[in-house]
Amino acid sequence: MTQERVLPYYEKEILPLLRQGKNVLVVAHGNSLRALVMALEQLTPEQIVETNIPTGAPFAYVVDADGTICGKIERLDQVTIGS
Repeated sequence: MTQERVLPYYEKEILPLLRQGKNVLVVAHGNSLRALVMALEQLTPEQIVETNIPTGAPFAYVVDADGTICGKIERLDQVTIGS
């Protein structure tokens, strides 16, 4: 299962950097992105299936020092980012 690969990597490699206050860029697609979004937003399998994650559309999470998601910058379309 994809979550079995993605979540340990997030917890071991990404979350410690976020806890240090660093910005981290994650580039992903498909099932790996869905697995991460599902965990971060605490979605059920049914909810993640219904979640639209457009290809190539950036979005960001704001994570506090204990690793809790405290905000989300919504996906940006081409008009919003000025291309």
